[in-house]
Amino acid sequence: MTLKAAISGIVTLALLLAAVPASAELYVWKAADGSMHFSDKPRHQGYKKRETEEDEADFESEDLDRVALNQHIQYLSRRYSIDGNLIRAMIKVESNFNPEALSHKGAMGLMQLMPETAKFVGVDDAYDPLQNVSGGVKYLHYLIRRTGGNLVHAIASYNAGPNAVERYNGVPPYKETQNYVRKVVQYYRAYKKQQSEQPEAPARPERSPISLVRSSF
Repeated sequence: MTLKAAISGIVTLALLLAAVPASAELYVWKAADGSMHFSDKPRHQGYKKRETEEDEADFESEDLDRVALNQHIQYLSRRYSIDGNLIRAMIKVESNFNPEALSHKGAMGLMQLMPETAKFVGVDDAYDPLQNVSGGVKYLHYLIRRTGGNLVHAIASYNAGPNAVERYNGVPPYKETQNYVRKVVQYYRAYKKQQSEQPEAPARPERSPISLVRSSF
């Protein structure tokens, strides 16, 4: 990844952040299979209105250890040089922090890994929260490198696949992918704002709560 490409990716993301209203309305629907669906407008009565900047309460899960997850995200953030707030934003949009989420396409867990993606990054149990996030961040790191450091293109690639982004030389003209990128940016902005308003956190752990998945890109 060149310095010029990395700066380009950061500038592009910053422009998107600046273009997103701070109090953008968001509607979310949790389907019976655990998948999360987001929209600017409610498509049926199952959608509930959420405010990205004000409503940061996530759906609770007894199977999710939030302390271990946050420590693991901090570790992965340092290891792969990816902002932990971006990781949290992607988890939020992908599964709303539901480790048992399963989409109708077969995407699994917190970062909604498809079976072939899980195999690609060496994840054995996609429903193990920490292993799932390890694999998701590892894949995002791969996409950032593949897109030359362009974070927006990497986020779009996570949703639509890198081939689609390369084919269109940017975010594909798919409504789902365009909405996905926008929602990730909205939550990224919200988490960064929330972090800036909190007192300085204790020193981050030197090691992850679990071992990383096999190999490294």
